[in-house]
Amino acid sequence: MARIDARPALNVHYATDPRIRHLAEVAWRLRTGGTREEWLWLGKDNPEALISEAREWVRAAVAGGLLEPPSDDPEWKNAAWAAANADESEPSDG
Repeated sequence: MARIDARPALNVHYATDPRIRHLAEVAWRLRTGGTREEWLWLGKDNPEALISEAREWVRAAVAGGLLEPPSDDPEWKNAAWAAANADESEPSDG
């Protein structure tokens, strides 16, 4: 049975964890084939942008120990932000 610790997941929020935005954008783009700009035009409060779903999945991953909890460390935030905003022209492993 999976070990679950919900306490670290309490700090997973759109405003403090860039992984939520990144996951929502990637999920939406895979689902729709749309561009980053199209996703941004939806706005964060649009249910079609998948922000709520992404937050739920990141919280579950943190509670299940699959992801580290978000950190207030500026280096962590910068790395997470950089990953979420990487230039699309850079090659990917996929």
